[in-house]
Amino acid sequence: LPVDLAGYYLTPQQIMDFCSKNYVRIPAWILTAAYFALCFINVDSIYWLRRLFTGRNAYSAVALEGCGFPHRLLAYAISAVVCIAIFALVPDKKIPLITKGGGNTIGIFFWHNPIRYVLLYTGFFPWYDGFMSDVGKKTAGSILLLMCLVICVILSMDIFSSPLKSLKKPLAGLSLR
Repeated sequence: LPVDLAGYYLTPQQIMDFCSKNYVRIPAWILTAAYFALCFINVDSIYWLRRLFTGRNAYSAVALEGCGFPHRLLAYAISAVVCIAIFALVPDKKIPLITKGGGNTIGIFFWHNPIRYVLLYTGFFPWYDGFMSDVGKKTAGSILLLMCLVICVILSMDIFSSPLKSLKKPLAGLSLR
C-alpha cells in the first residue's frame, strides 16, 4: 500500500530528486545492508512477523500479543523507509531488462495473485514448508527469492501487460487526484 500510494501521488521526478540527496543515499546503504542482513542472516528471529507486512492478513493471524492498527502502521512505515532506501541505491541509468520491466509493473501487479492462488491450490506451500525444513530457511529463502525474480521478469513481458494497458485507456480521461 505505501508504495502504491507513493506511486499515485508523487511524480517520478519528485522521488528521484528526494532519493538523489546525499542525506538519503548514505544512510540508504547502511539501512539496506542491515535490512538484508536481518532478513537473511537472522531470519528465525523475525520470520513470525511476516504476516504483519503482507497487509492481507487479519491482526489475529499475526503472532503478536495485542496486534492492531499501530503495528500495521509501523510495518507500513518500515516498508516505506526500506523502499526509499532501495530507490536511493538504484542507478539513474537505463538498464534494459529492468527498465523494460519497470514499465510493465501492471502485469506483475495483476498476475501475481492468480499465480499465488495456483501455487496455493496445487499444494506448493506445504511442499515448500517441508523443503524449507529439509534444506534450511536461508537456502529455501534464497531459492524462493530467485523464483520470485524469474516470475517478475516473465510477468513484466509485454504479453502479460499489454491487455491490461488497453483496459486502462478508457479510464485515462478520468482523474481521481
